[in-house]
Formats: sequence, structure tokens, C-alpha cells
Amino acid sequence: MTNRRAALVLAVFVSLLVAACSGASSPPPQPVPTTLAGTAWRAVSVAGRSTVVGREPTITFSADRVTGSGGCNGFGGTYTFANGVLKFGEMPMTLIGCQDPVGSIETAFMQILSSVKSVSIDDGGQLLIEGTGRQVLFAPTSG
Repeated sequence: MTNRRAALVLAVFVSLLVAACSGASSPPPQPVPTTLAGTAWRAVSVAGRSTVVGREPTITFSADRVTGSGGCNGFGGTYTFANGVLKFGEMPMTLIGCQDPVGSIETAFMQILSSVKSVSIDDGGQLLIEGTGRQVLFAPTSG
């Protein structure tokens, strides 16, 4: 009788453990914006680093063009956004030398824009652009 009771307790324990593990789920996917046209954003963080107040990278989207600043240098060019896929065309940029931390944040910012993998809007209405292994988090601006 003791072996039977131990087996029953073990079975109940394993069942509860399996149920607890299967109930754990990954966070729901973030919504993808339907358009970026007519929006303007200010970077809050770049590659996990806070931006420098007053020197934040910015990005503004019109119907098919993008303009902005890396925090030091201005840039502009073309973009396409369809079905959640963001692609930038050539984006000429001014060539002002920037001291760190603004310069290194700008470099990371432009690298992320050149390697966009996904775009989403978080629960707080912030835009998240993910590049190869890094991301930029943007807050909306008035344009």
C-alpha cells in the first residue's frame, strides 16, 4: 500500500509540474504599426544606452522619405514600409565629428537603422526598431 500511495503522490506532483510549465507562455507579440507616414520620433535609448538629453537621435517619416538626426549629424533618404517590413534606401548624412557619448550613440543608431529586422509599437505607444542584435526605442514627438 505504501508503494501505491508514493506512486500516486509522485504522479500528482509530476502532473502539477507539467501543468505549471505548460501554463507559462511567452509575452504576446507587440503590435506592428500599419504606417509610419506622418510620424516623428525621438530616441529614448539606443542599443541599451540612454540618449544624451538635447542630443537625442530623431527620425521623421513622410509618405516615402525619412529625415532625422543621429544626435550630431543630419540624415535623409527614402524608405519603404509594408507588411511590417521597414527598409531604408540610401541615406546621405552630414559629416560633423562628434565627441562621445553622442558620437558612439549616433554610430550605433545608424548601424541599427541599416540592419532593421523588426518594427513594433509597445504598450506605451513607443516605437521599437530592432536591428542586428540591438534596438532603438523611440518616444513620439509632435513632428
